[in-house]
Amino acid sequence: MYIGSTIGAISYTSGALAFALLVPLSVLLQRQKYYPTMLVAACVITMVRCLSALFYSHYDIPGSVLLIVDLAFYGIWLLTLFDTAKHTTQQALPMFLRRLVAVVYSATVIFAIISYGMNNTDTQIYATETVIWCNIILPIISLILIEQFYKNINNAHKHSIKFFSWGLAALLAYELYLYTQALIFQAIPLDSWLARGWIYAIVGMFFLFTLKQKHTPQLTLSRKIVFYTTSLTSAGILLFVMAGVGFYMQIYGGSWGGALQQVLTFTTILSVAVLFSLGQFRAYIVVLINKHFFSHKYDYRNEWLNLIQILSQPVDQDNLQKRTIKAVANIFGCPGGALWQRQHQLYIPSCESRCPLPEAAIQTVDSPFIHALRDKEWVFEAIGPQSTKYPENLLLPGWAREIKDLWIVLALLNENDLLGFMCLQKPPNKIQPLSWEDLDLLKTVGRQIASYLARHEASEQLSQSRQFDTYNKLTAFIMHDLKNLIAQQALVVQNAAKHKNNPEFFEDAINTIDNSVNRMSSLLTKLQSQSRSINQTIPLEKVIQQAIKKCRFDYPQPQFSFAGEKTLEVNADIDTFTMVLTHLIKNAQEATPNNGEINIHLSTDNDRASIAITDNGCGMSETFIRQRLFKPFETTKSGKGMGIGVFQAREYIHSLQGELSVSSELHKGSVFNIAVPLLETSDY
Repeated sequence: MYIGSTIGAISYTSGALAFALLVPLSVLLQRQKYYPTMLVAACVITMVRCLSALFYSHYDIPGSVLLIVDLAFYGIWLLTLFDTAKHTTQQALPMFLRRLVAVVYSATVIFAIISYGMNNTDTQIYATETVIWCNIILPIISLILIEQFYKNINNAHKHSIKFFSWGLAALLAYELYLYTQALIFQAIPLDSWLARGWIYAIVGMFFLFTLKQKHTPQLTLSRKIVFYTTSLTSAGILLFVMAGVGFYMQIYGGSWGGALQQVLTFTTILSVAVLFSLGQFRAYIVVLINKHFFSHKYDYRNEWLNLIQILSQPVDQDNLQKRTIKAVANIFGCPGGALWQRQHQLYIPSCESRCPLPEAAIQTVDSPFIHALRDKEWVFEAIGPQSTKYPENLLLPGWAREIKDLWIVLALLNENDLLGFMCLQKPPNKIQPLSWEDLDLLKTVGRQIASYLARHEASEQLSQSRQFDTYNKLTAFIMHDLKNLIAQQALVVQNAAKHKNNPEFFEDAINTIDNSVNRMSSLLTKLQSQSRSINQTIPLEKVIQQAIKKCRFDYPQPQFSFAGEKTLEVNADIDTFTMVLTHLIKNAQEATPNNGEINIHLSTDNDRASIAITDNGCGMSETFIRQRLFKPFETTKSGKGMGIGVFQAREYIHSLQGELSVSSELHKGSVFNIAVPLLETSDY
């Protein structure tokens, strides 16, 4: 076999040079504790193997030397694998595997020595069965060891060792392929032999660029290169399979074999050409490659953090709608955009940023454009080759095409509800058709923004509801006060006919009217100034007497008792405190028959005053006290009250740092107890 051509010399020289360059790198890696010392020896023996194949064609090298080099090549690489596994994981490979490799290697060496001694053939040593079988058995056992080596390394170390494993596996796989051909054809194919040196050079350069450090660099390739490489590889695999089928058809097909092989080959080539000429198939391959072979186009972590940071700023810093436009525009580098939001049956522009809009930029909820946004979550492209490729893009309304530099329109979906949509102007750089990754990001961002807008809208509605609730509560309190004043005036009118000739009645009526006018004036003053009640030092006895006096026309008449000797004073608003006591006394009168009893007792407990209002009326159940008594707008007085008197009384007592407690029993009566702090200057 002639192997002394110039191509062979260049090929094996390249392989030897590549591994010669690896020797100093492997020494450096060994000193830095990245790889074991055996890697240096492995690079040296690989370089020697390339040189031995080169010199074999020019010099009369004994066959024994070539055989020893081959056996040493596999032996040293096997030891390198064992040492690398132990060096990387600090743990040796399983014992049974090490023993299996040692037994197989030893048996192969013994077989090679005996076989060579019996034949003693130096001519065409690479074509002898001894060398062929050695170069089949040892690559197989080496590949098994690489597979076990890679499998037994945990995920934390796989990244740092995978390129080493791949490169060595590729080298050994080519050796297995080469000598399998030699075994089948009883001679080494010339082309495969000449290419062998280049294969070594490629693997050597691969090691040179990937064994620089423990955490090896990631390889990045152009998407177009990978697309064409993948396409050609797939086509090559298909043609290879079909060629194999055709080969067997030619052998076993008789007289039809050759013709059928030609038909099959022609059909396969035509099918591949037609398949790859289809745009949809090419697009599918591109998406498949981009999704599974490459890092994503966007750094989703940074994009998501930036989006959240922009949207989560306090609302008073900037308009939320304008910030949503800014958040999406920043992702795609757009200069501006506009936002539409739903108002009843229309989608109306709510905000625009550097994007002037036409006057009629309004869309109804039942238009085909809105249906495409809501039902298909379609992302409209206004410019580019895809703007007319898909029929959905033709649904863009006329006013949308009047927007300067309009690029895309995306839906803002919250679950299945279309809250609105957003348009973006084209970025200054070159516009590329939207990829699957662009569409995924646009739809995800659109849903996130929709949820923020929905939450903001719900927050505003809640704020308005709270304001209305405050207004309604204030109105209810005012109406309650007016109801009490009207009741006093009505009582005067009712008793006017009976006591019109009584001078004391007229004096009391004038005092009652004067008190009502003062209270209403005070109430209006508080409403106009929106100020709270003005607290002052008030004597509790006087307040209780005033409340009793206001209730003197109802029955039963309350009885007041106080065992103290000195005046008890608290810090409160006299009108409000009197109103609270009046309300509680009137409630007791309404719950107690005319022949019943109502007692008001004033006492002290350390630094607090206690006012107990006791009646022997109908009483209340524990459930009613716990669930309904202090709940606003709950009342048992059909058509008479609003159910806020006791609630208002308790809230006011709490504002004085006091407590209002109730104890009651059905059909036996109730006790309302008010405890308020006394002034520190009081002396008891």
